[in-house]
Amino acid sequence: MWLFILFFTVPVIEIVLFIKVGSAIGLVPTVFVVLITALAGTFFVKQQASQLFDLFKRKAGNLEDPSEPIGHGVLVLFAGALLLTPGFFTDVFGFLLLIPNFRYWVFRKIEKGLFILEVLIKKHLTSAKLFTMQIIQILHQTLGHLGTKIKTKKIEHIHTLQKQFCSKEKIYGKKN
Repeated sequence: MWLFILFFTVPVIEIVLFIKVGSAIGLVPTVFVVLITALAGTFFVKQQASQLFDLFKRKAGNLEDPSEPIGHGVLVLFAGALLLTPGFFTDVFGFLLLIPNFRYWVFRKIEKGLFILEVLIKKHLTSAKLFTMQIIQILHQTLGHLGTKIKTKKIEHIHTLQKQFCSKEKIYGKKN
């Protein structure tokens, strides 16, 4: 639901900001500012992506955990997407993600959120596993009694078939 709200509100905010900025400075300067932010964003994203890739290679070469440069790289890539998207609202967040301290804060928040999500999933999986085991146990008990009846019926059916076959042998005189 929150994703729908985000996809609905961000374009509305961008349109309002385009109208406000356009009426304040004019159409041509507004378009010029949008193009400049896209070009500057592309330059800064390329520069930081290169630095993060070097850090990744260094950490991987030293057999250290490379998850931090990978996470920062994903955030820089997201910043680039925001900066290439025409608009002032997305540009603000794109440039914020290019600031290493802000990106580090976002990375830690995401990491904490993923940890909480992992704990919740494990908790629910454990609950689901216990629930499933209880259902299996109940089914086993129920079907165990039913299974005994079914086995008894099968054995009775087999005996009936054997009796019929034996009686046909007597009638037709067949023997194996």
